Amino acid sequence: RNLAIKHSKGPWLAFLDADDVWLPNTLAVFAEHFNDSDFMFGEYSYLGGPNNGKTVTDFSDLPNNKDELLKRLIQGNFIGIGGVCVKTDLVTQYFDESLNFAEDYKLWLTLLMKDIKVKKINKVVYKYRIHPESALHKNSKQNLLLAKLLLSFSEQNKYAKIRASRYYSYYVNTAISESLKNKYYRPDFSDYKKFDLNHKTKLKIYLYMKHFKLLTKVSEIISKRKSKYRMIVV
Repeated sequence: RNLAIKHSKGPWLAFLDADDVWLPNTLAVFAEHFNDSDFMFGEYSYLGGPNNGKTVTDFSDLPNNKDELLKRLIQGNFIGIGGVCVKTDLVTQYFDESLNFAEDYKLWLTLLMKDIKVKKINKVVYKYRIHPESALHKNSKQNLLLAKLLLSFSEQNKYAKIRASRYYSYYVNTAISESLKNKYYRPDFSDYKKFDLNHKTKLKIYLYMKHFKLLTKVSEIISKRKSKYRMIVV
């Protein structure tokens, strides 16, 4: 993508991943908004999988105001890369090649924090293909990455730090749980002081770092009690 951007000569950029599909009129729909936007994005539907043909997100419920759109974007990425069209001269920062996840999300946040005209298109403009290798999945490492990514925008947007802290809390919960099940897995809590965490999450980190054996015993007791309860219910 970055190589293509560097060599592009037109005033607009649009992206299409190899396994996704534009509709016959996608570029024509984009062209309708060349005069009233700097950055536009449209809806997309699933191609394949159990939700084949279903629209991923209905944009009619999204606000038209750019600042409100940015706030919603900080909550989670709803912009599919195949549905984006942006002015070439705005993309002064390319996709972050150090990331193997959410590099598009980082670029959308960067662009929406600029003083630009944003247009949401309330119609499907491309199809996102679902297959076993699709990148849409969640794990603790991705929550950590999202937390750090949003934290990097915290000076520009106060809400970004709030959301970053929430993702980090998700990471703490899943990472500790995974660590208790797998003795070879060790969470990365080196940056936890940078986030605004509640007392419960801080306590979990403290117990993990200072009293791991005690935390393990408590987890085992809770697990046994749950198993005993399930047997009684059955």
